[in-house]
Amino acid sequence: MFFGYAAPLLNVTLFGLKAYDAFVPLSSGTPLSSPDFINDLILCCLGFSLRVVLSWRVPVYESHYGLAREGMAIQRFLRGSKTILHRSILRSEIYVKEQPSSRSLGGPKIRQGLRRGPEAGRIYTISPEDPKVLVNRLRGRLPRLTVNLVELTSRGKRVREF
Repeated sequence: MFFGYAAPLLNVTLFGLKAYDAFVPLSSGTPLSSPDFINDLILCCLGFSLRVVLSWRVPVYESHYGLAREGMAIQRFLRGSKTILHRSILRSEIYVKEQPSSRSLGGPKIRQGLRRGPEAGRIYTISPEDPKVLVNRLRGRLPRLTVNLVELTSRGKRVREF
């Protein structure tokens, strides 16, 4: 959690230092067309764009999930807040790892489940602290919600109704 908030501060500082290093030779009279300045400028732009893209795309920030009056609210740092309406939630799947050695099974199995689900509409993958509690609260508001519990083991996966 701490890394997620410290990374942008560190990145902005490093970008500032790199920009300073690139523009100091200009004040001493180096021409704009010099290969050193062009190289520094390109590296500075690439580094800044990579830092911005990574801070938007890499999920290192803590997310908050909760139930609002009209649906499920998802709040993310740098991404804002989004509410999924109750009527648009058709089903839910809970992925639970049974053993610590089955860590590598989570990604491919979840992606496989997401590939077969586009006919149901939009799919949101969330990871709350206690998914069973969140699903029970959601089921209290949507009694017809189908919930599958997917247990990931070293031998594969077991799917059962929750």
